[in-house]
Amino acid sequence: MNIRVLHLSASDLEGGAARAAFRLHTGLRENGIDSHMLVKSKKSDNAYVHQVRFNKIRNYFSYHLDYLLWLNRYPGRESVNFSISFWKSPVMDAIRSLKPDIVHLHWISDNFLSLETIGKLNRPVVWSLHDMNPFTGGCHYDNNCNRYRTLCGNCPVLHSERQNDLSTWIQKRKKKIYSAMPGLTMVGLSRWMQEAASSSSVLQGVRVVNLPNGIDTSQYKPVAKDMARGLLSVPPDKKVILFGAQFSNAEKRKGFHHLLKAMSNFERDDLVIVVFGAKADTRDTGIPFPVRFLGNLHDDLSLCIVYSAADVMIVPSEQENLSNGIMESMACGTPVVAFDIGGNPDMIRHRENGYLARPFDADDLREGIRWIIDNREYQTIAENARDTVVKKFDIQVVATQYAELYKSMLNIS
Repeated sequence: MNIRVLHLSASDLEGGAARAAFRLHTGLRENGIDSHMLVKSKKSDNAYVHQVRFNKIRNYFSYHLDYLLWLNRYPGRESVNFSISFWKSPVMDAIRSLKPDIVHLHWISDNFLSLETIGKLNRPVVWSLHDMNPFTGGCHYDNNCNRYRTLCGNCPVLHSERQNDLSTWIQKRKKKIYSAMPGLTMVGLSRWMQEAASSSSVLQGVRVVNLPNGIDTSQYKPVAKDMARGLLSVPPDKKVILFGAQFSNAEKRKGFHHLLKAMSNFERDDLVIVVFGAKADTRDTGIPFPVRFLGNLHDDLSLCIVYSAADVMIVPSEQENLSNGIMESMACGTPVVAFDIGGNPDMIRHRENGYLARPFDADDLREGIRWIIDNREYQTIAENARDTVVKKFDIQVVATQYAELYKSMLNIS
């Protein structure tokens, strides 16, 4: 039996979760699975990615009604993603027309798919947990509030003082819908996410497994450092520290303040900070070293060049699932310094292929950077980083694991 899997994702290439879903889709097709994607925003030219046409006027109003009806009741809320997933969309007809054996959900916020529609799929459903939203009361990361384990309310993201608030209603909807879906399997992309999902009140009785994202290690591979730096006009005699995120305090979870503190006490004059994923910031960053902004990068080759140009990548996030950035950097032979939290230990082995700093110790973050860039065994550390990704996270390895999951759900031996 040739299994037909339909991946649902808000996009195929916009954002880390979308790129991870697209990689799995292409890896599965190479593995003999009849994989298709259904998206709201299509950026690739892949023939098996199908775009759902949304009515622009309806989409506009559904987006703004979220604010008018619900979110505006919480004027002090934080400016981070908070998904209600209420409005109907035209996705169901497209799903029926493609006749999948299994529906695989990925990042489906942005009014792409309502919770109620998910409950009506009537097929075995796999849901990759790219963040915590599928089991919280609306937030995508809980910033360690842990209310999802019992019942959301008094939501710190909403700055709510009511126990029975919007987050309570959303979480109760999820509990009701999931409990009526016997064919639902949640996938924690990291061991941390698997444990968090398993401990949540809405997923009690739901199967939760651990399978990672994958990466094409034939694409993500080292580029000669001198060549990479020449292409980017980065000085060849400097130690290059790479940081990939929004270069601001807009989202505390990304840990910019930890990076700032670590760098502010670094007493040396041979460092350059390279930032991608953000436009050049004319404001004073507060970092006492030259900062080079590369802007948003969208193609794999450009990313490989940037990773390869660096001596080390720093990921100071306070909560992290299974970071694409960490995986990509390691595949390109550039070790990573990150806090010992979330899914980071799934990839980084402390002082073997990178450095896991104590949460949230900026001094230890700085020590990790120093340990890597001044290490006489740097080449061995870099080779260990790539070897880890090739053996555990190559897309063909990962696609085989997902194919086995699909077969088990369909009782195919």
